[in-house]
Amino acid sequence: MQPKVLETKNLCKTIDGVEILRNINFTARQGEKIALIGESGAGKTSLLQILGMMDSASSGEFFLRGELASSMSDREKTNKRLHDIGFVYQFHHLIEEMSVRENILTPLALAGNHDHTKILELVERLGLTGLLDRAPHTLSGGEKQRISVLRAVANFPWLLLADEPTGNLDSLNTDIIIDLFLELADTYNMTLIIVTHNHDIAKRMDRVVHMKDGVIVEITSPSP
Repeated sequence: MQPKVLETKNLCKTIDGVEILRNINFTARQGEKIALIGESGAGKTSLLQILGMMDSASSGEFFLRGELASSMSDREKTNKRLHDIGFVYQFHHLIEEMSVRENILTPLALAGNHDHTKILELVERLGLTGLLDRAPHTLSGGEKQRISVLRAVANFPWLLLADEPTGNLDSLNTDIIIDLFLELADTYNMTLIIVTHNHDIAKRMDRVVHMKDGVIVEITSPSP
């Protein structure tokens, strides 16, 4: 069994007196693929933001590879986001003034990593080398999202988080993006946590965390 790399204990989040998350108890193991599902307002994105070190809980505990998040300094959290955590959003957020190549390599520059070999080999293996010198506005929606995924994994983080990454894509490009996520998770032993409304996507994960009104109501394992 793979080691446990992420854990929350009675995690709560309150904003302006409103409980967004209540007593979240949740674990993930290295290489595990997990879907967070539930209606809008269930707390999925709020939980993902905390797991990605982009927000903090109001109470409870959150451990990342055994390290208590609340004990980390802002510098340590920034370092985690640069090296250990990749994040993909519903909208690609590519920088239009940069080429595709520059977009992909920006996370390496921010992390002080000057070795581009590994990520460019992945770009080539995926058959996307021909896009590197193009501007983002010349790409299709599916191509833009594939590039945003590659940017998120440029430093080959061990934790990959995705918030409705296929929400604006058709079924063909949805399958391409999810195939890419699963390939990355399997090949590089990344832990994948994906927020989705798409139950077909959820069925392809190892576990499905069902949320409602800020609470985890059920955790299931889809049948093979």
